[in-house]
Amino acid sequence: MKSIEITMKKVYRWLLILTIIFLTNLSAQVASVTWPLTSNQNPNTPTGNIQATQETIGAGSGTYLLSTVPSQNNPYGSYGQRLWTGNQGTGWIVGLPDYTRYIQFDTSPTSGNNFAVQNVSFQYSDFPSPNSNDYSVLKAEVWYAIDNNWSSSVQLNTALNTAPLNYSNTSTQTFSKSINVQVQNGHTFSVRIYPYAQSTPYSMIPAYATHRNVIIEGTTSAVVVNNGSICGMKFNDLNGNSRKDEGEPGLQGWTINLTMGAVQMTATTGADGSYCFNNLAAGTYILSETKQGDWEQTYPTNPETHTVILPAGQSVLNVDFGNKWILGSICGMKFNDLNGDGDKDEGEPGLQGWTINL
Repeated sequence: MKSIEITMKKVYRWLLILTIIFLTNLSAQVASVTWPLTSNQNPNTPTGNIQATQETIGAGSGTYLLSTVPSQNNPYGSYGQRLWTGNQGTGWIVGLPDYTRYIQFDTSPTSGNNFAVQNVSFQYSDFPSPNSNDYSVLKAEVWYAIDNNWSSSVQLNTALNTAPLNYSNTSTQTFSKSINVQVQNGHTFSVRIYPYAQSTPYSMIPAYATHRNVIIEGTTSAVVVNNGSICGMKFNDLNGNSRKDEGEPGLQGWTINLTMGAVQMTATTGADGSYCFNNLAAGTYILSETKQGDWEQTYPTNPETHTVILPAGQSVLNVDFGNKWILGSICGMKFNDLNGDGDKDEGEPGLQGWTINL
C-alpha cells in the first residue's frame, strides 16, 4: 500500500508539471524570423505571431554610399549579401561609424499580440575575396531600438562590454546576443548593423561587409485587455493655491500625455476640462501636460508630473492638473501739465484722486 501511495504521488507531481508546461505554452508561443540574404533582401515567412519587412539599406552621405556590390560581382550567394561603399580606389573611408550608413531589419507582433524578443543573431565575414588573408579592415556596431526611436537605442555588441565586430576573410563568424525586450502590440523592433573601416583597404583588394541569416526570435503572447483607466481634470487655478476650489472652471483643449516605457498616449481635455485614458493594462504610468504660453502650472509641482500605479482592471480618478494665467501690469502717472505743452516737465506735480479707466 505504501509503494502504491508513493507511486500515486509521483503521478500527481508529473501531472502538475505537465499542466504547468501546457498552460505556459498556451500563453506564450515561439516566434522567429530570418533574413537569409542569399538571394534578395526579403525575410522568410515568420514563425509564430510576428511579421517582418524587407531589409532596409541606409546609404549614408557624401561620396561613400553603402549598397550591394554590382551584379557582375555576385551581390548574393551562399556566403550572404555583400556590401561595399563603391569602387572609388580607396574604397571604404577610414573613421568612426557613420550612423546614416547601415542595414536595418524590422519585425513586429501581429495585431492582438505582444512580442518578447529574446535573441538576435547573424553571420558575418569579409568573404569571398580575391585574397585569403585577414586584413582586419572592416568593423561593425550593432544596435536595436523600438519604433525607430534611435535616440534611445541600445548597442548590442557593446552593452556587454565586448569589442566591435571584426570582419574576417578566412572564416564566417556568428554574432549572437540574448536580450529581453518587450515589444507591445502595435510597435516595431528594429536591428541595425553599422559597418565601417578601421584601416585603409589594401590596393586592388576590395573589402566587403558580408551578412547572412539575420535572425530575430523570442515568444509572443496575446494582449490581455484589463480595461483599466486613468481620469482627471485640467482646471483654472484662479487663486494659484495649487488645488481646485469651488467655482474654478475646467480648461478645454489642453493635451495630457501618458507614458509607460514604449507606451505613449495623449488625450485632449473636454469642455469641462476632463480627460480619460481607457483600456489600460496594469502598470506604472507617468502623466504630464503639454504647456501653453502665458500659463503657469500650479499643480502638480516638483515634479510637474503624476506617477500613477494602476492595478489590473481598476480606475484611478482625480489625476488633476492646475494652471494659472500669468498676469501682467500697466502703470503710469496723472500729472498737472502746468505749461500745457503735453509733456511732463520737471517740477510738474502729480494729481491725487483721479480715476483711470482700462
